[in-house]
Amino acid sequence: MRWQDVEDQVCRIAEMHWNAPCRPEDIHGIRCDGVIRLSADEMVVLEITKEESLGKLRDDIAKLSSIRNANFHKQIFTRCYFITEEDASSLKTTGVAQNVTVMSVDEFSEHFIGTRQYAYIRTLREFGSAVDPETGSPDESGYTAIQY
Repeated sequence: MRWQDVEDQVCRIAEMHWNAPCRPEDIHGIRCDGVIRLSADEMVVLEITKEESLGKLRDDIAKLSSIRNANFHKQIFTRCYFITEEDASSLKTTGVAQNVTVMSVDEFSEHFIGTRQYAYIRTLREFGSAVDPETGSPDESGYTAIQY
């Protein structure tokens, strides 16, 4: 997947979750891949990358941390997310130490949309359209994933 496609996918998920536009923006002289302004004193900042160099990834997390700290002094609550295309478990501890949530694109999607959880629960319980209206038993047709 191209970097721009990864960025677009993450921004679409963020827009659906927070119900607000997610756009690139400069904050305190730092270019951010996605910013969602929830109110005058609350925002979400996303850094999205396909990069795999550990040094570059740690620099990006530090950028988010500096934005969060600068906003804190202005009484702007800032949630920071560092999203990588692949698994970023080696950076999660670094992120926690700097109040930056580190996730892969799949984790970010699953955290806010929950399609895997929904598919699993649907197989266990009878509910909604997953019930055969004539017999009352679980609908045996396969789950069809949707694209967001």
